[in-house]
Amino acid sequence: MKSDMEYAEEVIKSLITFRDKWGNVKGLLTVSQIRNILAMSADIYNSVLESPTENLSEDLLDRISYLTVRLYYEAGRNQLVKKFIEKAKLIEKLKNAKTKKDYVDYYHYMEAYKEFSDYMYKWYRNEK
Repeated sequence: MKSDMEYAEEVIKSLITFRDKWGNVKGLLTVSQIRNILAMSADIYNSVLESPTENLSEDLLDRISYLTVRLYYEAGRNQLVKKFIEKAKLIEKLKNAKTKKDYVDYYHYMEAYKEFSDYMYKWYRNEK
């Protein structure tokens, strides 16, 4: 089974489609696009950590459902975001998050994407 970082690497690399005439990589989400998704997830993550039970409360499940709707919205606005959400299976992971462990795993998964995308941007900028 692949680790979150290995899967993140695979997905991010699969999104790289080409370089423009200036040598800039195209196909990757911007770091801010991934950070926005992570920021939306972070508020829920902090509440999940404070939850006294392993099963998530109705309030937390409602917030996760809203996050799922926001991901659909972001996917509808931008094709690269849509590709990322689909390839990373973010909506599937959110829909399956019913316990504290499930959501913490999802959040760490998102952190792996953010870290690997940061790495890829730096690497491609220096590689030109």
